[in-house]
Amino acid sequence: MVYANEESENNQLYADMSENLKEPPLAVSTEGYKTIDQNNTDVRGHLVTKQNSNYIALTDQFLVDRENFNVPIAYEFAEGKRMWYQRTPDRFAEGNNAGWDIICLPFTAQLVTTHQKGEITHFYGNSTTNHEYWLRQLSEVTTTTEGDASTTTAAFTRPAAGNTDYTATNKFLFEKFYEYNGEDNAINNDPNGEDYHNYYNSARTFANYAYLTANTPYIISFPGAYYKEFDMSGTNDSPIMQLDPQVVTMVSEAGATIGVTDDVTDDRTATANGYSLVGTFQTEDIADGYLINATGNAFEKAHSSQLTAQSSLPFRGYLVKTPSQSSAPKFIMIGGEVESVEEPEEDITSGELIIYGVKGGICIESTLENEKSLTIYRTSGQMVSRINVFPMTKEVFPVPSPGLYIINNKKIMVR
Repeated sequence: MVYANEESENNQLYADMSENLKEPPLAVSTEGYKTIDQNNTDVRGHLVTKQNSNYIALTDQFLVDRENFNVPIAYEFAEGKRMWYQRTPDRFAEGNNAGWDIICLPFTAQLVTTHQKGEITHFYGNSTTNHEYWLRQLSEVTTTTEGDASTTTAAFTRPAAGNTDYTATNKFLFEKFYEYNGEDNAINNDPNGEDYHNYYNSARTFANYAYLTANTPYIISFPGAYYKEFDMSGTNDSPIMQLDPQVVTMVSEAGATIGVTDDVTDDRTATANGYSLVGTFQTEDIADGYLINATGNAFEKAHSSQLTAQSSLPFRGYLVKTPSQSSAPKFIMIGGEVESVEEPEEDITSGELIIYGVKGGICIESTLENEKSLTIYRTSGQMVSRINVFPMTKEVFPVPSPGLYIINNKKIMVR
């Protein structure tokens, strides 16, 4: 950060700083999808201008991923100017409770988009359908014991509803995957054969949307190839369109205020049951905390043999246990609500699934016309197994131990 007085005695020095601290242009596509291209311009620093007693950013500022960011003096953006940030995810959700990473930003994201698929939104509050990625906040940390084994799980839940509506206009999925072919009004090669494609054919308003909020730590996940047309990993070999790995861009509101980094430490810490999720704006070496593992399904004790990195990078974070608690576990599993990025849940023309617990397993009676793929989870969010249910069958699927499980968004007790 460089702070300078625009009306200083040495105006040439200010002009030189303006020239050498240029920011890349923020260009949002105005043709439907609100895409933003990947930035390939070097950023040497951010210039903040003092005007009378105010500190103002006169240009858009690009926040460089993994580069330290520290604000000693709070400042705000000039009218129409914004801060923006990009990340190319290196892990993805594949139908199990994995693929999570951590995110913490110094601004509230008014727009989240990608360079090809465009504008995307996350699940929040009771809005559990028709979103394209997941965002979670720390809810509680619990330890359960089964036999001689203990499992500690950090539960993460959707952000609570906010107080401002949000209207999404992106029609990428409809126009590239679902659009009618004009001959017989059939869906044009929809990979999943689903019939909810019309949802993406027009603008849709989310009531009381929960924006990704400034100085707040979250875990975040994006859909991989398992989710077919929702894939953001670039590995789904779609017969319709093969996309690149998506570059995710988050953009602040115009005129946003950026607070002093040291003053928002408490905001960057979420605490539950003696554990805290801490967001980082600078690289921090972690001695006694937990870093998220490469799979993205658990936090692992720092300096353990399986972790290669031992530092929390900027705009990510770590989990830490308060000293007053009992001995710390080596792993803390990531758990929470289970939901599908694709809705409606049933992609079947008729019939139903009857699901109930029996001794040693889960019994499923199917009167569906088609095969159905399901995932069994523990209530902690840990995946147990993926199963295929065939049409007109009754089958018991075994589980490892008695207890409560989640399947098809239903809780099932197994004896």
